[in-house]
Amino acid sequence: MNSNALSIALTTRRCSRFLSRVGSLSVIWLAATVAYGQVAAPVPGLFEGPVNGLQSDGNGGALMTVMGTTITVPPTAAITTPSATLTVAQLLDPAPLPGRTQPGFLASTTITEGSVNPATGVFTTTEVFVEPAENVILGVVTENLAQLRVNGIPIVMLTDPRMPASPVHNDLGFEVNLAAVPVGAPASVNGYYSNDGSGLFYAFALEVAGVQAANPALQVSITRVVADPAARSLEVRGGVSGLPAAGAVTVQIRAGNRVLGTVAAVRDPLLPGTASYRFRGVIPAPFPASITARVTAAGFPTVPRTRVANSADTPTN
Repeated sequence: MNSNALSIALTTRRCSRFLSRVGSLSVIWLAATVAYGQVAAPVPGLFEGPVNGLQSDGNGGALMTVMGTTITVPPTAAITTPSATLTVAQLLDPAPLPGRTQPGFLASTTITEGSVNPATGVFTTTEVFVEPAENVILGVVTENLAQLRVNGIPIVMLTDPRMPASPVHNDLGFEVNLAAVPVGAPASVNGYYSNDGSGLFYAFALEVAGVQAANPALQVSITRVVADPAARSLEVRGGVSGLPAAGAVTVQIRAGNRVLGTVAAVRDPLLPGTASYRFRGVIPAPFPASITARVTAAGFPTVPRTRVANSADTPTN
């Protein structure tokens, strides 16, 4: 998928999530019409665009300018970056993020959900997502000695608490030792490209394929959950690591003490000791709010791993 297609897909998903909460554009139009004709009731709204200004409102909240419009960010608003939950103080922190010349989150991109007062035009947010840029690299590790590089681009793992990097994972969802990642390993990097002239890419997430887990013990992961409670359908994908050289491997999908199904894991011939699984099924009521995966292999105890199943999202580890 090229960058334009990726951007369109992400924007479509965001707008779809927003519309799923408020119903549809016709509902928004109806609410605005009623509010305009009668009482100025708040109407759901959304901004996605550049942050032009940030300042305190003097009452524990913030005033954020997006595309020239001032948005009220109350102290109760949920404020997040791709890898952290922020306080209002962190949102307003003027210290430049690594590799950037602008103060704090100025010139970043935000997705802001909330409501607008039709009578005053004041937009008050309930959720703020902000990131310097949505940059992605897909390719291979080309260096991992003095400097980590992917596709020749130098990578720096973020340590700033406003947007810290998560541990490096393999494609099965297990944490790996970065120093053990070989040149030639397929990799995906999420973060932002610096604008200070350094040419560095600052990453909050790095995933590599074909690399053993740092923990040699038997483990099971849940890397993807697709749930539709209305249709009672559930799909769960994940991996297994730390397996013996031979023997059958099964993964049991559970909701508490209830067994939803069992599926055989398929060993990866290119990465000994690992396997992947995919469970799909129609789940009898009640539909689970969370699931647990348990792996069974000869000579090993079961190992649980829990992940929330949500019909509105497609979560991944």
